Amino acid sequence: MKKLITIAFALTCWTTVMAQEAFERMFSFSWDINTPMSNRDYIDKTSLKGFHLSYREKISDHLYMGGDFNTAIYDSYTPRQTHLIESGAVTTDMHKYVTTYGLTLSGDYYFTPEKRLSPFVGIGAGANFNLYNLYYNIYSSGDTGWGFLAHSQAGAILKMGANRNWGIVGAVHYDYSTSVSKSFAYANFTNLGFRVGVVLGMGLSSPY
Repeated sequence: MKKLITIAFALTCWTTVMAQEAFERMFSFSWDINTPMSNRDYIDKTSLKGFHLSYREKISDHLYMGGDFNTAIYDSYTPRQTHLIESGAVTTDMHKYVTTYGLTLSGDYYFTPEKRLSPFVGIGAGANFNLYNLYYNIYSSGDTGWGFLAHSQAGAILKMGANRNWGIVGAVHYDYSTSVSKSFAYANFTNLGFRVGVVLGMGLSSPY
């Protein structure tokens, strides 16, 4: 009888712990890989130099709101060749760069926030700042641009650890910015990306 009571108590505790998997707050840090989708004549190379920070707080059973910060560096190298310009021609190689910074207010819908595997979709809106640079021979030129930023994403969190208080996050995202640079032929700046990183959960709550 004593053994049965012990087993029942253990099962009750295990069930309670397994039920307490919905985070109240989440913070994540991710490596962000991005491919530019606009003005690919200037830069079309996928960027591996990006990272993404996010914070989310639970608003309802499935909805989380918070903010995102992201940055990426796009670069491309053109070997030495002759380029025609208005005053004649110049022979040189070229180093091209676009550095982006984004800050958004975001919301995510989690389909199963209490489960170990929790897929989600989300949208966000905010501001974007871009730096455009071109280096050739001993010369350089540059431009900057602010713009409205909108993003959408879909991904999942896989909770890890004995208490499910951290996990791995992965998401595909699409970003659209109205940042303009006439000097570098950008009417906007769009990119398609994939991020993977670590998420820390705080304030576990039971869905029951």
